[in-house]
Amino acid sequence: GSGVMIAKNRMLTAGHVAAIDADTTPLTLNGKRVKVLKIEEKVDIALLEVDMDCPCVPVGSLPKHLDDPVVLVGFPMFPNLESQILTEGRVTGMMPDKQYLITTANAAPGNSGGGLFYKDSKGNWKLVGILVSVAGKSNFLGEPQLFTYLSISVSGETIQKFLNQ
Repeated sequence: GSGVMIAKNRMLTAGHVAAIDADTTPLTLNGKRVKVLKIEEKVDIALLEVDMDCPCVPVGSLPKHLDDPVVLVGFPMFPNLESQILTEGRVTGMMPDKQYLITTANAAPGNSGGGLFYKDSKGNWKLVGILVSVAGKSNFLGEPQLFTYLSISVSGETIQKFLNQ
């Protein structure tokens, strides 16, 4: 899974990524076990304590318009690939409960917990979502893989409520 630093020693990720933490399968970052501070399973988001400093990103509110450009950053699980991948997309809508943002930013397994970013009118990048779900399938290198044509992220407003609880 992936994650986003929001403050020194604080990382956001998808709840299902943090939920794998157990003594038999510990959740680690750079070889060190991380501490799960809280998980909201219903929304699928988690806050972790990690031994890492910034760069950090502020949590922002949703883009103002449908079709606004966004960027998804994560660490997909591809053989021999150990770097983050950035994909561009557009805002296509919100789930009816307003907790999730739907975009065309492509994602793959391992991107869960990655950040969805939006550049505001002042040119500043803001975290507006945490990737939690994907839809669509295709083949990659002859193997069936999950690739998305739509991605679903917990919205910035929902992240703020989670952090303020």
